[in-house]
Amino acid sequence: MRRRQFLSAAAALALPRRPNLVIFLADDLGWNDVGYHGSQIRTPRIDRLAGQGVRFERFCAFPLCSPTRTALMTGRSPIRQGVVYATIEPFDDHGVPAGEHFLPESFRAAGYETAMAGKWHLGHTHRKFLPNSRGFDHSYGHLNGRIDYFTHDREGGLDWHRDGKTLDEEGYSTELIAREAMRLIRERNRAKPLFLYVPFNAPHAPLHSPPKFMDHYAGIGDPRRRSFAAMTEYLDDAIGRILDALDGEGMTRDTLVLFFSDNGGPTGIGANNDPLRGGKRSTFEGGLRVPAVLRWPARLKPGRTDQLLTVMDLFPTLAAAAGVAPRNRLPFDGRDLWHSIQQGRPVPREEDIFFASASDAAFNYAVYRGKWKLVRQISRQNNPAANLLFRVEEDLRERNDLAAKYPAIVEDLAARIERWRALYPPDGIYEPRRTPPRTVPRPGAGPRPRYNKKIHEGPCLRLIQAHRAGPAGTDHLRGAGRSRPSRHRRCAAGQVLRVDAPAGRGRREGAERDRADCARRAGQPGDRRLPGGVHSGLRFLRNVRDRRLHRQPQGDAYHSGRLAPPGIPGV
Repeated sequence: MRRRQFLSAAAALALPRRPNLVIFLADDLGWNDVGYHGSQIRTPRIDRLAGQGVRFERFCAFPLCSPTRTALMTGRSPIRQGVVYATIEPFDDHGVPAGEHFLPESFRAAGYETAMAGKWHLGHTHRKFLPNSRGFDHSYGHLNGRIDYFTHDREGGLDWHRDGKTLDEEGYSTELIAREAMRLIRERNRAKPLFLYVPFNAPHAPLHSPPKFMDHYAGIGDPRRRSFAAMTEYLDDAIGRILDALDGEGMTRDTLVLFFSDNGGPTGIGANNDPLRGGKRSTFEGGLRVPAVLRWPARLKPGRTDQLLTVMDLFPTLAAAAGVAPRNRLPFDGRDLWHSIQQGRPVPREEDIFFASASDAAFNYAVYRGKWKLVRQISRQNNPAANLLFRVEEDLRERNDLAAKYPAIVEDLAARIERWRALYPPDGIYEPRRTPPRTVPRPGAGPRPRYNKKIHEGPCLRLIQAHRAGPAGTDHLRGAGRSRPSRHRRCAAGQVLRVDAPAGRGRREGAERDRADCARRAGQPGDRRLPGGVHSGLRFLRNVRDRRLHRQPQGDAYHSGRLAPPGIPGV
């Protein structure tokens, strides 16, 4: 070895080793669904983590899955990427734009081994949207949301993969994600620090609770809450076993562990956000404020903080904690708060902090500015906007509306929201998508639809949606040229067609054209250009045949835990 090489190697060894980073993301976990917040649900491992780390009592996520994950990965507001109002559904062909720089890309550039196990939900129809194209060396789990916990199906198609290749694997999804995370820890490259992202799909609907832990909640009368509680305890147990794997590898002291939920809990399926108002999809505190803990035994003293921290702050904050230089070219909307966390001294947030979501009835917004919070609801029916003004530090339950008392503040904050709304890109998906209610097949209830192995290549999800081909060189979102919400229809060949025709006669004519077009497509290879300038994208349910979406059964049918409750959106 030459002297220069020897000195370079010696200098590298002398540098302090960067910490490992493990991020646990729960799905739809409510504020009062963890034991350390007084929940009836048993979460001893999460509670222990909270006792060993810093509890964030004012941590805010976005009110929905995909927007929060976008903010986590980019450090930027999801309104800029057009994914703030709704989640990315199976038949959507868009994702977080490829020009956005992701958190694991910066960590990989700094010498980390990067891996994830769990739910992605940031795009699935192009390789450029998949985890392995966004900074992850290893990826495993599912790309959409709301999968069947046992069969790993979504809309009849198998959604389970390893590194973008379809994986037909038996097991309860929470268990499989935990096993993979433990394997990644034990088989890691020991010459590099580890960046491990573990976004569980639990306890998100459907309420597919395993027999394990169900007897702990026999006294709960509401069957939805009972299933939700058992699924949450299973999540807690899985997190505990991953933490045990860190202990077994001697990694605990030098590993920064972050735990939080992606949005407030959906109270309609058993979550509990008490004492906060509202829940998932709302911009009240129950939709935004979530349980969150950060543990790093070597650098952080246990305690709690009331520092206002958002999911957009995580990229710059975690990078600063690990000594990693962010490589983003687009500016962060989040802020580096590492010194505030480390010193236990909250710093005021004077900048405007915005949140949004949408429902069938209205667009929901919120802005924090200093001690004020404005909740603004804009009806889809052209009704006047409703504004509610709160001081949440004094009024956690958001019961005391001060809008009438301070009209000038309301006017100012409403104008700030309107300016922020203008950041939404013109090619974004303005209307929230809903997967139509449907029954969830039981394991063993019939043959599972499988991919045609002869033509299956690449990512596990193959989008059935047919869409207009855009100009050469454009991505699907920009080339699709959508001007109104898409409508999806399924034909006998197993294809879902997008119908942009309006209601009434135009819709019927569109359906007739689709049936004729579908007949021409039957039997054609999936990647061929089709008649009329239409081509098929990557296919999610390539070989699904004669499967129809059914009306959700009413009454007690869903109480078995195998069906999603009626009226719950497919997000």
